[in-house]
Amino acid sequence: MKYIVADTQEKVQKGIEYLRKSPVLGLDVETEGLEVLRHNLVTVQIATPTHVVIMPATLDLSGL
Repeated sequence: MKYIVADTQEKVQKGIEYLRKSPVLGLDVETEGLEVLRHNLVTVQIATPTHVVIMPATLDLSGL
């Protein structure tokens, strides 16, 4: 499994372009705590069968 840390807006856009080519995706998110309505989103991870793109929620992820 190859991990891609998309820690800039440019890398997020490239990661999104890559993810759109895959017919299968997996999604995982990390928050600051366990209570969904109280804790902030920290990262979004989206995986293909061979790659994981890790994106901080502080960047613009509207292209997802």
